[in-house]
Parts: sequence; C-alpha cells; structure tokens
Amino acid sequence: MNIDEMERRAGEFRCKLIDLKRTLGSQPFEWYRYDSLANLAHIGQLLTGANRDLNLAKPVLDIGCADGELAFFL
Repeated sequence: MNIDEMERRAGEFRCKLIDLKRTLGSQPFEWYRYDSLANLAHIGQLLTGANRDLNLAKPVLDIGCADGELAFFL
C-alpha cells in the first residue's frame, strides 16, 4: 500500500474512532488528546521513491502507543 493511500484510510479510520468514543460516553479516564494518526503525514514526508510503497504483511510495533490508535489502524 502506498503511504498516500494509507494516510487517506487513516483519515477515515480517525472519523470512525471519534464516533466510537462518542458512543461510549463519559469514561473514568481521559482519552489521549493528540492525533496519533497524524504521524503518518510526517512519515509520508520522509519517504521517497519506492520507499513510499509499504509492505504491511510484516509485524508492526507501535512504541509509546498512547490509546493505540495507530496500532489498531495498522
């Protein structure tokens, strides 16, 4: 999958997560306030040429995953 396509899909996933969190209502904790999925845009700026095509058939490790949004997306 190309990083551009991944960013587009992440935007769709972000909307689903926001809706899901709303349906859960008030929680005894605060959701992570930063947009973890926005990191894909930063990664996209670093990747060039053939490196823009990502092989997601391999395991992915999300370190410092906050609410795990990026891990759930991948």
